Amino acid sequence: MIEKSLFYVVKSKLEKVYQYEIKDLILYLKDIDDDGNDELVCHYVGNGEKKTSAFKFSNEDWTLYDQSNINKYKAYIHTVHGRKWGYINKKGKYVIEPIFDYVDDFCSGVAIVKEGELYGLLNENGNYVIETKYEYIELFFYDRGIVTIGKKQYVINHKGKIISNGYLSINPFYHGLALVKDKIDNQLLFGYIDLDGNEVIALQYEEANDFIEDRAVIKKGNYQLIDRYGNTLQQYLYSYVGNICEGHLIYQSKDKYGFINESGNIVVNALYQHVEPYIDNVAIIQKDNRYGLLSQDGEEIIAPKYSQIIVLGFKRYAFGLYKDSKRPALGIKYAIGDNKGNCLTDFIYDKINPYHLNLSSVCSMGKTYFVDINGKKNEDYPIVNGEGKLTLRGQIIEAIIDHVLYYLDKKGQIINYPNYIIQVDDSLDVLIHQYKPNSSYLVYYPQIEKISIQNKVNEKLKKMSQIKNVPIPNQFQYYGDFKIVYTKKNLLSLMIEGLKRPYGAKYGFNYRYYAHINTKKGSFYKLKNLFKATCDYKKILTKWLETTSEDSLFYVDENNLHIVYKTKDLSNHYNHKSIPFSEIIDYIDICGEFWLSFHE
Repeated sequence: MIEKSLFYVVKSKLEKVYQYEIKDLILYLKDIDDDGNDELVCHYVGNGEKKTSAFKFSNEDWTLYDQSNINKYKAYIHTVHGRKWGYINKKGKYVIEPIFDYVDDFCSGVAIVKEGELYGLLNENGNYVIETKYEYIELFFYDRGIVTIGKKQYVINHKGKIISNGYLSINPFYHGLALVKDKIDNQLLFGYIDLDGNEVIALQYEEANDFIEDRAVIKKGNYQLIDRYGNTLQQYLYSYVGNICEGHLIYQSKDKYGFINESGNIVVNALYQHVEPYIDNVAIIQKDNRYGLLSQDGEEIIAPKYSQIIVLGFKRYAFGLYKDSKRPALGIKYAIGDNKGNCLTDFIYDKINPYHLNLSSVCSMGKTYFVDINGKKNEDYPIVNGEGKLTLRGQIIEAIIDHVLYYLDKKGQIINYPNYIIQVDDSLDVLIHQYKPNSSYLVYYPQIEKISIQNKVNEKLKKMSQIKNVPIPNQFQYYGDFKIVYTKKNLLSLMIEGLKRPYGAKYGFNYRYYAHINTKKGSFYKLKNLFKATCDYKKILTKWLETTSEDSLFYVDENNLHIVYKTKDLSNHYNHKSIPFSEIIDYIDICGEFWLSFHE
């Protein structure tokens, strides 16, 4: 049993370190570093986000023991099989080899890892706590995880044992309860389960939210505030009511939003086209497509005038203004401001990341660096070329710059950086080149290194990768990358992708191309090159697909032809249909150059 006084000690220590209010604090004991002694694991809400930290007992006191003490950091290398992930130490050396298809950061002594299409759980020694057997695993809270099997989600304990029924979705646990959703009599309904997987509030609600301070807003006919036993504490007669946050609830009247208190009394009239929940007694509001800040008593700290406002934590905000108000597609410049509406810097930043340990990383003029709580550049840490995010991880700095994850020491010396040469075989390398004509256009494109064919092949690869002159300023962001999808004998198949997103748009447009290269002759193959010249391969393939063409996207492996197509829904994603060669072998030109490039 954890003493109540320890909650106050931990809350005080966390707030002193992170400089924001700690809410919904949950504590439990667990040996997360396998040293035989329990650490104090903390789950809480800080700066509006779910967070986890831990404390270690030493010298008669509890001291913060978080990611910076783990000394294992996720990193990756490029291989012919794609990125392979593992963990390095603070010197940049791999201590858990890069053999995984993806890994998460360690949290409470364990990390989620992916092999193939399945997920498992790893401890800090690199040993499986749970083998890779689930389609997905979500972060562990209270020694409980959420796994996906087929179309259902289940709760598992720390040993990997399923302890709940299956649901369409399960939210992380809050105060020992998790929100679940499932279909009953063709109707989607919500309820709650406890840590043992028992339904403590039956699925009966049309809408529901996570519990905050032992209360949650649900909808059953009307919106209601309930306690953890499902008892109704208050009913609300509005067309929409959001979850409780700092004693306030968002409500909708006609097409506008405001705030009510738990009793249903209006605190802020519904005057705004959008409002966000209160964080540290301040809410972001939107009116006439401009943003401002609102106090808890309804006073406009900043009348809506900014193009965007982003919560940074530590009572700081990113205030954004369009670079050109007549051409908003050109993007936004940001300044750092406080919760009283004061601008602490000029509008000089292209990106401002949330504060962590009193520091924020910012991007300006093609560089990324740390600033302090007052927006002043911190000269104790490096300035790096490129744009992205820097994060302190104990004695080293994690950099995600221009979509590349690497690590530096505090003097700016790189201690780990992914390789940019992929060795295909003894005579062929694929090099990763960067093209960045401006801050909005970034492409990583392939170039092969094999003297006899490289000039012939590389110019075409550049063209396929969208390496071209880009107008300045451009009204969109473009990011391109590639990966090797298959290689055997003389065949090298590359997938080249791009995402074009207009400034301000939530979604973009995906582009994909495949390059099938004979590494001996420098030939590029199309779908028709796989089939006999006398056969109508388009008609043959209609058995599996509605239509195909000479330019249809595809790739191959040893046993299959995979036809790639864009889905017809709004997701803008790609899917593929796999056709075994054994079913179309009579139509394949087995003496043709394409087939022989990957067959004996």
